[in-house]
Amino acid sequence: MDFDAKLQELYIDLPEPISSPLGIVPFHRIGKILFLPQTFPFAEGKLIAKGRVGVDLRLDTARLGARAALLSSLGILQAHLSTLNKLKQFLHLDGFIVSGADFQDHEKVFDGASDLLRQIFGKVGEHSRNILGVSSLPRGAAVCVSLSVEVK
Repeated sequence: MDFDAKLQELYIDLPEPISSPLGIVPFHRIGKILFLPQTFPFAEGKLIAKGRVGVDLRLDTARLGARAALLSSLGILQAHLSTLNKLKQFLHLDGFIVSGADFQDHEKVFDGASDLLRQIFGKVGEHSRNILGVSSLPRGAAVCVSLSVEVK
């Protein structure tokens, strides 16, 4: 399957990677495994999901934020690999969510990211995941993701 063509078919444009602070690399490679650090829900250079899910932010907006954070990760992969067709398997996704104390639908928020991986990559997009509730994230973000992938 041609993953770059699949993005075009789905009308998905990946964002340009946002520059990292000095000394922070966009991923770490060990053999054929790439570890991507946290990415945030940016669209057109602006953070699109801020606050606490279930208090300041609705679940559907947080779900779109998780999707946007994943697209940021894919943008990093595409920029550094030149093509997503070098991906062999998505291994693991960590999702972090800032929410109100009573919020219990963490997995539904990150289904936005997991569903998109399967939609674009099919079996290659299947992955394990951890979803964690946290009290805050950098820049006031409501969600962030980090990925581990295997390349060919």
